[in-house]
Amino acid sequence: MVHQTQKAKTASQKQASILIVDDRPENLELLVQILKQDGHLPRPALNAQVAMGAVEHTRPDLILLDIRMPEMDGFELCRKFKSDPATQDIPIIFISALEDIDEKIKAFKAGGIDYITRPFQEEEVLARVSTHLELSNMRHQMESLVQDRTQTLQEKTRQLAKEVEIRQDLIQKLKESEENYRFLVDNQNDLVVRFDAEHCLLFSNPNYCRIFGISADEVSGKSFTSFIHEDDRDTVEQSLRALTKAPHTCRHQERALTVDGWRRFEWSASASMNERGEIRSIISVGRDITEKTEMEEKLRQAHKMEAIGTLSGGIAHDFNNMLSIIIGNTELAMDELPEGHTVQANLDEIRIATLRARDVVRQLVNLSHATDLQRYPVDLCAQTKNVLKLIRASLPSTIEIIETIPSDAQMVMADANQMQQLLINLSTNAFQSMDSQGGVLTVAIDPLELVGTNADPHPDLAPGAYVVLSISDTGRGIAPDITEKIFDPYFTTREVGKGSGLGLAVVHNIVHSHGGAIMLESRVGKGSTFHIYLPRTEQAEETAVSRDDDIIPTGDERILYIDDEYAITKSAQSMLGRLGYDVTTLTDPHKALRLFKSDPTRYDLVITDMTMPKMTGDLLSEAILKIRGDTPIIICTGHSDLLVPQRAREIGIRHYANKPLAKNEIAHLIRSAIDHQTA
Repeated sequence: MVHQTQKAKTASQKQASILIVDDRPENLELLVQILKQDGHLPRPALNAQVAMGAVEHTRPDLILLDIRMPEMDGFELCRKFKSDPATQDIPIIFISALEDIDEKIKAFKAGGIDYITRPFQEEEVLARVSTHLELSNMRHQMESLVQDRTQTLQEKTRQLAKEVEIRQDLIQKLKESEENYRFLVDNQNDLVVRFDAEHCLLFSNPNYCRIFGISADEVSGKSFTSFIHEDDRDTVEQSLRALTKAPHTCRHQERALTVDGWRRFEWSASASMNERGEIRSIISVGRDITEKTEMEEKLRQAHKMEAIGTLSGGIAHDFNNMLSIIIGNTELAMDELPEGHTVQANLDEIRIATLRARDVVRQLVNLSHATDLQRYPVDLCAQTKNVLKLIRASLPSTIEIIETIPSDAQMVMADANQMQQLLINLSTNAFQSMDSQGGVLTVAIDPLELVGTNADPHPDLAPGAYVVLSISDTGRGIAPDITEKIFDPYFTTREVGKGSGLGLAVVHNIVHSHGGAIMLESRVGKGSTFHIYLPRTEQAEETAVSRDDDIIPTGDERILYIDDEYAITKSAQSMLGRLGYDVTTLTDPHKALRLFKSDPTRYDLVITDMTMPKMTGDLLSEAILKIRGDTPIIICTGHSDLLVPQRAREIGIRHYANKPLAKNEIAHLIRSAIDHQTA
C-alpha cells in the first residue's frame, strides 16, 4: 500500500536506482515489488558476482544487501564496494533474518549504514530507503556547497588584491557565503558553538539549544562548561588550554546534562587568534557518542568475559588438582591423629579453607562458562533458614538478623547449591557494608503474582507466579553513579584484600540462569535492598535419598584409580585403602587400559581423571566399556570443557565429579556407583 506521504518525495527519489542483492529469488521478488510500487527502479542480483557486474555497468543510488550468500557473503561484498573509490559512497542497507547484536555490529563495521531484520514491514523498508536516499542526496548537496564555498573563498582572496571598485561585489559574495554557512550549521545534527577565551558562549546552533533545553536568547554569556559533569570539568579545562599553542586545536570527551539526562559527547575545537597571538574566539563541534561508547563498553565486557573464561578454565584444572592433593593429605593426617589431638583443629581449618578455595574456583568457572544446572523443586524458605544458621555464627555481635520468612514452603525450580551460593553472597555483601558500625540484616521471602499492569515495574519478568527474596541492610548504601557497575566481574569499592568483586557478579549470573530478575533499591547512608525474583513452582520437594555425611560408607571392592598426577594417586590409594577398598593406582591411561583388558572382571569400579596427556578420561572410559559394558566408572576432573555431564551419561559413565573431593564425598560417590544409586 502506497502512503500519502510518498507524494512529497523528490523527483530523484522517485526514480532512484536501487540494487537488490539476495540469493533467494522470492526475497528479490518481494523487494522488487515493494520498491516498484514506491516509484523506484529496482535491479535484482542473485549473487555477489552479478551484483559487482551490475554496479560496474550502472552505478546505483542505493544497495539492499543480504548477509548469508554462497561464495561471497554480504559482509565481504560490502567491504569490496567500500574499498573502491568509485563505489565507496553508495549507501548500503543490510537485510537479514539474523537478530544477533554481533551480526549488526559486524554489518556496521563492514560499512553498512542501516540494518533491517526480517520479517519486516513494507512501510519500514520504504521509510528507511527514503531516509537514506535523502541523506545521500543531502550529503552530495553539502559536498557541492562546500566545494562552491571553497571556490568562492579563493575567488574572494584573489579579489582582495584588486581595486577598491570591486569591494562592493566582494561584500555581497561574502554575505551569500555566510548565508550558506549558516544553513549548513543550523541544519546539521552535530552541535556547533562559538565561545570566547573565558568560555562564555557567543553562538550555538539550534541542535545545541534543543539538546540542552535553552533558547537562542539564553545562550549569550552562558558558560560552555555549565552543563558539564563536575568530575569532567578539570579535564575539559586542561584540553581547552592547549588552544593557546599551535596548531590551536584540541579534542576532548565529556559527560553533560541534557534534557534527556547525562549523555557523553566528543568535541573538536579550533581557536581563532588575533594579531597579538591571543584567542579571539573558539569554534567547537560536538557529537553525541553515548550509544557508541556503550556499544564499545559491551564489546570490551564481552572480550573480558571471554578472557576470564579462558583463564579460569586453565586455573581451575591446575588449582583443583593441587587442592585435591592438599585435602587428601590433610584428611589422611587427621586420620593418623587420635581424637581430640590439638593439631586436629589446625588440620580441620586447612580442610575447610581448601573447600572454600574450591568454591571460589567454581564461582569463577560458573561466572564465565555455561554450567549444567541440576534443577529440582527447592523450598527457598527452608534453605534460607539453613543458610542464616550457618552465617549467624560468623557475624559480629553488632549486626542483628531479622527474618520475615513464611512458615509454608515457597518452592522454586533451582540448583540447590547455586541457591545456597546466592544467599551466602548477598548476606556477605550486606554485612560487609555494615562491618564498621553494625546494623540490621533483614531477610524476607514473599510470594508474588505478576498479572496485567502489576508486571509493569518488573520489565524483565513475564506475568506469572514468583517467589521474592529480599535482603536488606542498614549500611553505607550504593552511590547512584556506580549502581550499573555493581554486577560487573571484579568491580568492588572495597580496599585491596577485602573483596574480589565476584560476589554480586555471581549472584547476577545465578538469578538470570534461573529465569529470574534482580533489582536494587539503595540510598547513600541509608542502606540497600536486593530483591530477587524467582519463578515459583507447584511441584513438591523431592525426597532425597537418606545420606548422613557424618557416616562415611566403606567397602571391600577392587578399584582401578588412574590420574596423571602421582601425588593424587598416592593420597587416593591411602584414603580408599583406609575405607576398606583394594586399590590399584596408575598414572598412565594406556597402561591402565592394558591392565583392565588382561582381566576385565578383576575390578568392581574404575575412577579416572579427565584431562591426561596420553589419553583423556572419556576415551579411556569408552575403551573400557567396549571391553566390559557394565563397568561402573567415575570421572573426576579439575576442570574440562571437553566433557559435559550430559555427554558423560551418554557414554555410560556413572558419575562425573569435580575435584577436589573430600573423603566423605568420594566415599558416597563410590557406593552410589557400585550400588547403582543416584548420587
